Amino acid sequence: MTRHAALLLLGLAALWLWPVDVLVVRTGEAGIAREELMPLGRVFATRYLHSVQLSPVEDVYVVRDGLVRQWRGKVQSQNAGLPTVLPERTRFYLEGPWLVFEGRLPALGELVLRVGDAVLGRNCLRIGGGEWEALYEAFAGRRLYFSAERRVFGTARLTRRKL
Repeated sequence: MTRHAALLLLGLAALWLWPVDVLVVRTGEAGIAREELMPLGRVFATRYLHSVQLSPVEDVYVVRDGLVRQWRGKVQSQNAGLPTVLPERTRFYLEGPWLVFEGRLPALGELVLRVGDAVLGRNCLRIGGGEWEALYEAFAGRRLYFSAERRVFGTARLTRRKL
């Protein structure tokens, strides 16, 4: 019986101390707007209308090793952010009307997203397989700062309100 209790306590301690990646979304003036656990394989995506072409753009990011890494980008116009030179181990392909580049794209300490309005920008956010959230409704004309933090699972307090 004591052996089982010791194993249970050891397992709980290991779970409590397990390192996890957390996506932190901050507003410049109001602090933390949202925090989400980002286990391996969970992604977040942004969607917006390109300011010059007014064509849709979608970017997919992963959080890993304390960094925000762009994994995939989709554009419908060559003038809306299509890279001219793809990094090593990145592929380019067509998916319906989308021009897609996927693979080893930039890794950032912080991603700054300037949010547009209902006419220009129409910025949206989706975390995991959730619904698209209209950032432009609450944050039009402001900046959101996306960063990754490594935390201990037991102390990872999360703010799970919608933006």
